[in-house]
Amino acid sequence: MLYRRGDVWWYKFRFAGRSFRESAKTTSKALARQAERKRHQQLEEAVHGIRKRSAPITLATAAADWIKFKKPTWAAKSYEVEERNLKHLKPSPRLAAPY
Repeated sequence: MLYRRGDVWWYKFRFAGRSFRESAKTTSKALARQAERKRHQQLEEAVHGIRKRSAPITLATAAADWIKFKKPTWAAKSYEVEERNLKHLKPSPRLAAPY
């Protein structure tokens, strides 16, 4: 249920035996309706244990982060050697071109 308090829209609904009454923090009724639906969906996902899957970090990205992390502790030559050692993890420009 949507209702106004002053210029701001609020929503109220019951879910799993609890009453939720929250501000949509907007003066637009359409945005308030979307905010209510989104909040209801968040509660449903939390109850059912649904989580969005995140893409795994690629080895090339993890290696680049590791080298940045270790750079202050390494000598300049060691850093250059390790950077060259991980060069093969990046895609080749020849293979990356679309056909």
